[in-house]
Amino acid sequence: MIYVWIWIVSFIGSFIQGATGFGYAIVCMSLWPFLLPFKVASIMEVISAFVMTIGITIKLRHHINVKLMLIPFCSSMAGSTLGVHLLFQQEDMMLRSILGFALIVLSLYFIFYSDRIRIRPTTTNSIIFGFISGLCGGLFNIGGPAMVIYYLAASKDKMEYNGTLQANFALVTAYTFFMHLFYGNVTLPVLKYSFISILAVCVGSWLGLRFFYKIPQKQLKKVIYLFMIVMGMILIVKG
Repeated sequence: MIYVWIWIVSFIGSFIQGATGFGYAIVCMSLWPFLLPFKVASIMEVISAFVMTIGITIKLRHHINVKLMLIPFCSSMAGSTLGVHLLFQQEDMMLRSILGFALIVLSLYFIFYSDRIRIRPTTTNSIIFGFISGLCGGLFNIGGPAMVIYYLAASKDKMEYNGTLQANFALVTAYTFFMHLFYGNVTLPVLKYSFISILAVCVGSWLGLRFFYKIPQKQLKKVIYLFMIVMGMILIVKG
């Protein structure tokens, strides 16, 4: 049963990420902890997300803006280092509750304010949003929303947005994975679960990327945000 659950959740998350540019971590870290320890789910997500983002980055490689990505990436490294360090000093129950609140706050922001508040693509903002992304990525593996906010404001079109975003994710997840290796968190059971997840990622991200060019992004994102709110409430109650 647990292997089926891992595959289904990973497929849904990777499809959403392929179609919108983000969402894999949110889906996986909302649903996997119901049957898996939070910390195991966290490491699985890093491994699977690395494979997925590498694949999407290769497909969108001609749209990557390296100059735009450089400062946020460097800033996120510092945040990710702190986040991974803090992850294994907290109890699962507390992490679930914090993640639940974070999902609700982020969802409400995207629903009510993302079209009203404009983030200027300045050096200061790139550092701030990069650090927040890295911290949330290392602690909860949900660094995507912070980077989405910044790259949506700084990119010239949706292709540059998604290509640069996925390249950023690929580098950050690779760094986070090596951090987990350093701390000795990558175990045989984690790798076994991750293999099942990666199989789903290969299918889900490919289908999602095909829809990226066709579906109304605004409508799909609203569904995702509502889903995030529901998952956040469930995590808080469960925690």
